[in-house]
Amino acid sequence: MKSGPADRFASFGEAKMALFDIEAFYNQRRRHSTLGQISPAAFERRAAA
Repeated sequence: MKSGPADRFASFGEAKMALFDIEAFYNQRRRHSTLGQISPAAFERRAAA
């Protein structure tokens, strides 16, 4: 039997936390070339100011 991505987590909550960690990294820290080499969170802060 072949296991899939859903089999990696013991619960829905565990999978949700793993996805949150990924989303937090990309939106808070990862710089994007289309945003002038700043993170999406920094871009949003600048736009709000």
